[in-house]
Amino acid sequence: MKWVVLIISLLTLLFLSMAGSKKQKSKEERTNITVIEGEIEFSTGGSIDLYSYPDKFQKYLNKKILIASAPVDSRGRFAFAFNFLNASALDLKIGNRILVSNLFLCPGDQIKLNFSDSISSPQIALNGKGGRDNQFLLLFNEKFFKEPKTKRNYYINSNFLNADEYSEFLKIRRRQEKKLFDDFFAESPPGKEFKIYVQSEINYQYAVDKLMYLWKKGIKNKQAHAGDDYYDFLSKEFIENPSAINSPSYVHFLNLYFTNLYEQQLFKIRQTKKSQRVDQAFEKIKLAKKEFSGLSLQIITLNILNEEANSIDY
Repeated sequence: MKWVVLIISLLTLLFLSMAGSKKQKSKEERTNITVIEGEIEFSTGGSIDLYSYPDKFQKYLNKKILIASAPVDSRGRFAFAFNFLNASALDLKIGNRILVSNLFLCPGDQIKLNFSDSISSPQIALNGKGGRDNQFLLLFNEKFFKEPKTKRNYYINSNFLNADEYSEFLKIRRRQEKKLFDDFFAESPPGKEFKIYVQSEINYQYAVDKLMYLWKKGIKNKQAHAGDDYYDFLSKEFIENPSAINSPSYVHFLNLYFTNLYEQQLFKIRQTKKSQRVDQAFEKIKLAKKEFSGLSLQIITLNILNEEANSIDY
């Protein structure tokens, strides 16, 4: 079965690459050079690495890989210039240290960053194309993931809430996130791709948090007692949403939601086939085809096949 799965994997990748090649070629003529430049005051010499999704397969796998490196001169200056075919999230690193994560650039954007120390978020010049958008992302990350009280409530205190309390906590948090976006861009709205990216990150992170809460309760053998209204995010449109493909949280959500479905299915299978070995790759693909379609099916199938390929001992 494993070799069959690998063959299916190769055929799937070939089909997807052929389907997307014409679209990429049609965009190349419109593509502008994307530039990231700046200064880093606490580290000179060496290089800064840029991690992103070079193709849609890496987006489907939610796996950023190294796509470029830029030397840092004796004055701490660095610069990247590259051809971006599609909008994408990206990270900058020095070695294993993440300088900044999930910036969002569109083809032709030009941003300037200044890293004044190794702890604070970088400063972004507002005069470059894409500068104000990414300034918002830094503010958003600081307010909802780094500010000490908010961070403590989100990562620690919320674990002691029951399902209803946790759901309400997330609803309030999501309203605050959306308000920050609306207030920040009240006088000068962002571009369409950036707006979709932020809205997708907010909505799918909300769903990811809800699923992760149940998973954490499950591994601790605690019953969460989540009612139907807990799954207020579930709809056909929410699951099958091609416009959200640039959002890492969308792919994360799909994989978590599928895992949740499969664990329920696996329990039923083992009840009826107690003495038989379960071919999990086959059962996963069968379930994925039953429950999903379109882009969501492609993403989930590719992740199943990737996991299966990585599990083979050559």
